Amino acid sequence: MFLAMYYIIVTPFFPSSESFRGSFIYDQAVAIKNNSSYNVLVFKVGNFLKKESYTIDGIEVNHLPAIQFPSYILNGFFNPINAQLFIKLLRKKNIAFENIFTIHTHTANLASYALAAKRVNNRILTIVQHHDLDPFNIRNGKFARHKWNALYRANNSLKLFNEVDLHVCISKIVEENLRLFPHARPEETYESYLQALKGLKSVPSANLKKTYILHNGVDTRKFFKSFTNKARQGFHVGCIANFVELKDHITLLKAIRICKSEVSNLKVTLIGSGPTLLTCKQYIKEHELGDIVSIEPEVKHDMLALFYHTLDLFVLPSYFEGFGCVYTEAAACGVPFVCCKHQGAAECISPDTANEWLINRGDYRRLAEIIIRQAKNNINSQTLTSPYDINQLICKFIGDIKLIHV
Repeated sequence: MFLAMYYIIVTPFFPSSESFRGSFIYDQAVAIKNNSSYNVLVFKVGNFLKKESYTIDGIEVNHLPAIQFPSYILNGFFNPINAQLFIKLLRKKNIAFENIFTIHTHTANLASYALAAKRVNNRILTIVQHHDLDPFNIRNGKFARHKWNALYRANNSLKLFNEVDLHVCISKIVEENLRLFPHARPEETYESYLQALKGLKSVPSANLKKTYILHNGVDTRKFFKSFTNKARQGFHVGCIANFVELKDHITLLKAIRICKSEVSNLKVTLIGSGPTLLTCKQYIKEHELGDIVSIEPEVKHDMLALFYHTLDLFVLPSYFEGFGCVYTEAAACGVPFVCCKHQGAAECISPDTANEWLINRGDYRRLAEIIIRQAKNNINSQTLTSPYDINQLICKFIGDIKLIHV
């Protein structure tokens, strides 16, 4: 009797019936399940109070309690205890360690879970996936800038990273920041990250075994072109992002202020919530943009395609973006997107057409020119040089990591 090997995912984020946070990891898990013979199990890390083990679309999600200090203080201090809780849960579920192909963790600290399992069975492939241009997570928490805390956390992650078999990065620029740490890539402009690095110059760079670029994929069963709304009037610009500083909604609003008198029937919809929402609302009010700009709350992930299908252009001028799924989701729906140069999604734009779709950070005048051009000419010939179908990406990924595992 054939016994399927386990592909175990350890993550702090995964959708449930109450929340759609972590939908990109869910899509990845489903694609692994559908494109391999592995038995996919998810372990969702959380606190001891909220025990939510459940099954979603045939994927078993197990609650995994963890101990940690609040606000990421000395993050990693309880790694030995938390990793043993993971090992204990695997044994409780009667999962034979010799039947585990890989333990694929998301976020830096959870690499300790995979490494603990590898100490039981050295054949287990250990993976940590990096979703952010801050792969060491040095910016998180109220005490992130305190040197004693920053040094502890950076050195703790460094030790884990040097042991892990494979680092999966969602873009080339994420890999670059990972390799260059505690320095940043030359194009990095985000002040918060650059300031956080200043106190870490004594930390050595990581000695990584292997890295792999895996762009965030799109489930093309959910996100696909639609022609039902092409007869609509006007020009609709959309943006989906949390209202935080680095997403830079203000650059989009400044561009819209220019476009207002140039584009007839212009409509702009911003979807999200967060701390900079109030500032954006104030800007909309002060510059009398309320008649064309609307702000909507978060939308369930499986409903986003309906929104994309109403758009003529998707814009997110974020300047610290590893690789936003929203860009390629829009593209899969037949909607061209605009993003900032030197960000993850920019890797998908053909160099020959880069100036047509990419802007420098904060360049609202150039963004306005692109919006006006699109409104007048409706050019929909954006050329992407990288595949975005998640099944295609995962099929290749599975094949490649099997070779690594040999």
